Amino acid sequence: MLAEAFGTVLENPQPINRVMFGISVLYLLWGTCWFSASAVLAWDRLLQSRAASRVEVVAVSKVSGDDLRALRESRMPGRGPQ
Repeated sequence: MLAEAFGTVLENPQPINRVMFGISVLYLLWGTCWFSASAVLAWDRLLQSRAASRVEVVAVSKVSGDDLRALRESRMPGRGPQ
């Protein structure tokens, strides 16, 4: 096929070593999967760090028992103070 396509003549075509070819294919598949998994993990870590930097912490003052009682009584119509 190479001789017809390029007009060259191959003296001694080398046979393909099937074991080394199989190992090479498996190595390339593993490398592609490893690279893709690493990229996804890095992307996820980046998104988490961006989300963590956008969270604002607001200090809330503690409510006293008297304030809670007044709020509960104001929401319960029909019951007067006891």
